[in-house]
Amino acid sequence: MPNLAETGSLGALAAAFGFEMSPFLSFKSEARSGKGLTSGTLANRQWAGLSLAARLALLAVCVAGSAEAADLPNLKEPPVAPLAPVPAFSWTGLYVGVNGGVGLDHFGVPSNIWLPSSPLPIVSFTGIISTGPVLGGQIGYNYEITNLPLIGHAVVGVEVDSDWADVTGRNTVGTAIGPATFGTRFENFGTARLRVGYNFDRLLVYVTGGLTYGSFNSYYNVAGFSGSQNVSYARLPPTSQAMGIGAEYALTNNLSVKAEYLYDGILSQWDQVASTPPGLNVGFTTRADYSIIRLGLNYKLDLFSPPASRY
Repeated sequence: MPNLAETGSLGALAAAFGFEMSPFLSFKSEARSGKGLTSGTLANRQWAGLSLAARLALLAVCVAGSAEAADLPNLKEPPVAPLAPVPAFSWTGLYVGVNGGVGLDHFGVPSNIWLPSSPLPIVSFTGIISTGPVLGGQIGYNYEITNLPLIGHAVVGVEVDSDWADVTGRNTVGTAIGPATFGTRFENFGTARLRVGYNFDRLLVYVTGGLTYGSFNSYYNVAGFSGSQNVSYARLPPTSQAMGIGAEYALTNNLSVKAEYLYDGILSQWDQVASTPPGLNVGFTTRADYSIIRLGLNYKLDLFSPPASRY
């Protein structure tokens, strides 16, 4: 029977099953070159001494082992998918919100009281400190400008707000005819303002200014006689001003919080109020120039917003 290892038939059969025969057949070249016997040549001689049936059986075992190894589960962890890029934030968009805070003012109140029987007024002077809460809402639009020279970017916008107010103050002064009380009450106000600011990504600092409108009430009580006057106003600069500064921070791409100082410089005026009994007239100065400190919460709508800021 021919030697299959020498003729290459067994090598072809082993190659068909993915079995490497070169280590087992290297003994012939080592023997011919006169090299000493090594563990490799001894193994090759042991292989050469096997019958064809034994060799085929050994090959079958090796092939079966390879097949079982191929069926083992892959213990490698699956590759981690790359994270999606975070969309860039933009201040551009329409927003609505709520606000609340306090208003305060302090001013002097000179007064003149004319009695029916006296040609000269009774003159007095007092001061009023007005404080109280304000609460309301706002709507606005921001537009973020990029690629500006020197500063790189900025945010411009417009905001309209309307607030209920209960900012009140009064004081009492003694006069020749008895105590005289003077007071004011800031009832409501609103503004329409421009906002111009610089944003540090999600932090926006800004200045603001524009027109103001609203109403307040001034009143007095002199020696048991009282009178009042309601004043409504809507004025443009420079006759009145609404100006201030603020900072706003975007908690998410849609929700932001803000803190704002607003000077609502409305008017100072002399109120001349007639009262009963006939001939009793009281004149006094009132003022509606308030410092307003507010916190606010804004929600930016996706309407008119760039697509990247909607996520």
